[in-house]
Amino acid sequence: MDLLKVLAMPFQLTSLLFVAFTSFFLGFILGSGNFIITLIGLWMAWITLTWLTRYAFRMIDDAANGARSSTVADVDMINPFGDARCWVHPMLALMLIVLHLWLPALPVAPTLIGAALLFPASIGASAMSGRSRDALNPLEVLRTIQGMGPWYALPVLAAAGSAALGVLLTRALGPGWLLFASLELLLLLTYACIGGVVFLRRVELGFAPRISPERVQEVEEQRRTARRQQMLDELFRDLRGQHAPHAIASASQWLKDAQTHELAGDLQAIIAAGARWNEPRQFASLLRGLMPWLLQRRQPAVALAAADAGLAAQAGFAPADEESAATLIEYALQGGRRRTGAQLLENFLAAQGSVATPGPRLAALRAKLLPPA
Repeated sequence: MDLLKVLAMPFQLTSLLFVAFTSFFLGFILGSGNFIITLIGLWMAWITLTWLTRYAFRMIDDAANGARSSTVADVDMINPFGDARCWVHPMLALMLIVLHLWLPALPVAPTLIGAALLFPASIGASAMSGRSRDALNPLEVLRTIQGMGPWYALPVLAAAGSAALGVLLTRALGPGWLLFASLELLLLLTYACIGGVVFLRRVELGFAPRISPERVQEVEEQRRTARRQQMLDELFRDLRGQHAPHAIASASQWLKDAQTHELAGDLQAIIAAGARWNEPRQFASLLRGLMPWLLQRRQPAVALAAADAGLAAQAGFAPADEESAATLIEYALQGGRRRTGAQLLENFLAAQGSVATPGPRLAALRAKLLPPA
């Protein structure tokens, strides 16, 4: 679907207005039949073709960088020296034409096939780097072909098909705005296709576009990290002010809003920050308050990491309720951490006192882990 949006860029309003204006101008100059008008307008036609070439490169740049709206053709594009990439392929085409005129016996078919096979990679390489020399660099051209993989067949077919269709239109239509408009749209469509495949294979090509899901995710992660740091600062103020219940509520709400894959990283951030706060008792209370919620979310590994941090902050750390204690101890045993399970069990039983009678799960764990009194 994203590639279809790229292929629709030449047919958007801004692109169509540019094609309509330039094709009408070229048709008037080159199709007038008046020698004087044609001669006088040749330099204007050259400027217009330069404008078209630079606009086409702007389209491939936008398509490769994740933009899905065709840009407005500005006056700066008229400058033929503004982008050296615009000269490379027209000059190559001119050199090939001169070569075949000089050597008429040279077969044309291999040249056309070679051009169709190498043109997309050549122009894609220069589009990614922004350097004109990469269009002629065999290593960069080969790297682009390898990066595009099987998708490279698409821009090759687009370039070959556009060229063949352009020849048919040239034979069927006389010089005029309709022919020039058709050829311009075919050119823009080919460039957009190449740029779309570059964007589609950006990871394999090692290309970092301005707009991409990865870039959006990176920006969102940076924003979330900043918000998390603000939350951690508030937790520190609450714990320093002996407001552990409020800190527990704030941290629980943050973890509640987090995605499942974000929980481990968020808890590690809380643990790392808590180790620097120099509030061991309050920090242990915070971890103790988070543990039931983590187990309800079926995150025993994350809860056990919180227990390890709690034990490091306070030797007598234990879960607050029997259900959490039993679940956490069982998970520690499943992971081969018998010593940690025994320590949590001893701490929990000591916190409950000799009066409290453990439930069947905890009693079974005590018989398994602790020697008889």
